[in-house]
Amino acid sequence: ISGPFIPYFVEEGTAEYVGGAGDPRGQDLLAAQLAAGAVDARLPRDHDFLLGSGNSIFLSYVESGSAMTYLVERYGIDALVQLYRAAGRPDLAPGTGRYHLDRAFRKVTGSGFRSFERAWADSIGA
Repeated sequence: ISGPFIPYFVEEGTAEYVGGAGDPRGQDLLAAQLAAGAVDARLPRDHDFLLGSGNSIFLSYVESGSAMTYLVERYGIDALVQLYRAAGRPDLAPGTGRYHLDRAFRKVTGSGFRSFERAWADSIGA
């Protein structure tokens, strides 16, 4: 199901959720980064999983797991499956990866990616 339009935060966030995203080290890091004002209220972009310090890369995984946990808590486990499928198998249509991601979020949650991102950021206090 994984296709060219699935961003790393959905791919890795789903893996983190399924694997138990509640790792205390990750939650401690997220809390510390939030307290320090170092969380920018946006979900990691693909390059954030590849570039930077070990802590910043780890934080990308933690934030992604947190976002997918939020998705499940707000919309149910089926929403996670639907999002993964919708992002992984987009209709043949022109558009960027971000455009297809937005369409997938609209299909699953009824609102676009930016709305989801803002709601997730609010839920963690970013």
